[in-house]
Amino acid sequence: MSRSNNSWDDYCVRYLAALGTDLGDETLKSLWSETRQHFLSASEEDINWFIQALGDEQRKLFVVFMFNKVTKSVPQYLKKVLFSPLIRAAVYERNPSFNRSFVEPCVIAFGHRLVNEALLEFVEHGSNFEKAGAVNALYWAQVPLRFDREVPNFSKEYATPESQAAYDAVADIQLRKRCLFLREFVKNSSVEVRRSIIPSLVLDPLLYPDELRHFIPEAIAIAKTHSDSYIRHRIEVQLGTENLLQPLPPRNSNH
Repeated sequence: MSRSNNSWDDYCVRYLAALGTDLGDETLKSLWSETRQHFLSASEEDINWFIQALGDEQRKLFVVFMFNKVTKSVPQYLKKVLFSPLIRAAVYERNPSFNRSFVEPCVIAFGHRLVNEALLEFVEHGSNFEKAGAVNALYWAQVPLRFDREVPNFSKEYATPESQAAYDAVADIQLRKRCLFLREFVKNSSVEVRRSIIPSLVLDPLLYPDELRHFIPEAIAIAKTHSDSYIRHRIEVQLGTENLLQPLPPRNSNH
């Protein structure tokens, strides 16, 4: 093993050991000051270590820690090679909240469009495990509407002009996502895929092309009569007949 890899292994061990400890913050500050320049001037060997680490359940935490620190100043060559491994780490992260740690820095570094397109490719062409993970990750890749005053409701018309413009700039992506989610929910019988899609499934026919609208009653019927209690619960939430939200059940680790 090279000296460079030994260094990153050592840094990673120190990072993981510091998590959740009383001295964690100070240790992480010290660790970042040691690794910052090394990370920003990463060699090909270093980059290979980062890519491999992003496929590991523990070491990926260290890589995203470093990437988060310099999201807006990562060299272009480093951004380019880490984009796909970071997206894949988001997809393979089974915690539907912690995947945010991988998605949000990608959005900052690469923009909403690229991140959404990459995740939608997994939904369209991935395994069922990847489809479910990508759907979960897409939750954190949405363009937010922002409000700078008290408003009657949080609809788009009351959002700031800047956030409306950003939202409209990816209208084609939003349409693609709605259509893909609806088709996938109806045609893919995977329980985990359907569980992941159902909270984001849009049921308004006016938001779909004519040729897909017939899928909406079919999707509702599938969900209402499904053997899975979470899917049955979430369709009732979507239809407004239930208010309390159950958490998304954990995904199977087999992939």
